[in-house]
Amino acid sequence: MSVEKDSSDSNNPTYWFDPFYVTDDASIARYGVRDGGDISDDRFHDAASMKNYGISQLAPDPALTIEVTQDGNDEPTFMENMRLENRQDRYVTNVEVASYQYYPLDPGTPTTITLNNTAKTILNYQRNQAKKLAESFAQQQAVINQLKSDYAKIGQDYQTTNDAIVEMLKKINELQANGIFVDVSSNNADTSVAWFTKLVNYGAKGLMVKLTQSTDYVNQLATTQINNGKTAGLDLVGCYHYFMGDGTAEGQAFLTQLQAENIPTNVIVSLDVEDVSLDPTADKATITKDKLNEQIAAFYKVLTDAGYLNTCDYASLSRFNDWFTPIAKYRWIAAYSATNKPQGASAWQFSSNWNNLGVDASYGYYPIFI
Repeated sequence: MSVEKDSSDSNNPTYWFDPFYVTDDASIARYGVRDGGDISDDRFHDAASMKNYGISQLAPDPALTIEVTQDGNDEPTFMENMRLENRQDRYVTNVEVASYQYYPLDPGTPTTITLNNTAKTILNYQRNQAKKLAESFAQQQAVINQLKSDYAKIGQDYQTTNDAIVEMLKKINELQANGIFVDVSSNNADTSVAWFTKLVNYGAKGLMVKLTQSTDYVNQLATTQINNGKTAGLDLVGCYHYFMGDGTAEGQAFLTQLQAENIPTNVIVSLDVEDVSLDPTADKATITKDKLNEQIAAFYKVLTDAGYLNTCDYASLSRFNDWFTPIAKYRWIAAYSATNKPQGASAWQFSSNWNNLGVDASYGYYPIFI
């Protein structure tokens, strides 16, 4: 085997590599040396590629065609593979039915069969292509399965990493804060000492209680919540009022209940500014930001005049500055999706369902919140 280079001198040809033989040792051992002739192909310019091509052109088994007469009149199966043995010459090979003559209407005429060990027809080609296609599909399916497995592992690794990050951030937030306090209202129907004890066991240290809303609502559970929370070990952080926009009147209603519950003047008194009717940015707003600021100031004046100086604005993060300008001493910001302390927060309400107990929980960043 060799391949000649292009050259203008036909009398002195040059080659890409020295000529060489390609042999099949197993075939030579069985049948002896049979020269297959020269092979040259301009596509190949290196000996290794040319050798691979030469091996593909070898016919290691001799071509064999046999015609046999079958006993009986049974119809053969076209392309059926059979084992042929010539024990005298110790020759064994596989042959297939290349063609046959069958006489179904003349049982007396035997069937003749042509067997060939190199027969190749369009059906062979189709079968070979189908086999290759099936192998290719199997390989692709194996790759897909591996990718699915890798993707699932990535998902597991991501979840594990994400859980670790969440836990790390939780620890950081706990270290930054003085502690955790919970806030309750009449929505928290369980007022038992056992329930509050459960909160303490999860790490809560303080308790904020809703007292009033507007001018005509009083939380009837407040007294029990304050007393049972204290029994369980929760210090009273303070009380809050749900604001509807009438500053002086609502301030007076809140103050009345603070005094009725004997709430000391040194605790937090918070105004909850979250009702949608107070949104000055709404399309059909019934109040302006300046007007809301005036009403909030009037509310706090009632309290500070009575000696309650530790005022605190409560709202979600988006409402601060968009709805009103904070003027209280402290800012209690609700931001459940945040991963760390909101800027300017004196306390951060980070959960509305702390430990699946149906209670709000907040980090406090000043001693008064714990």
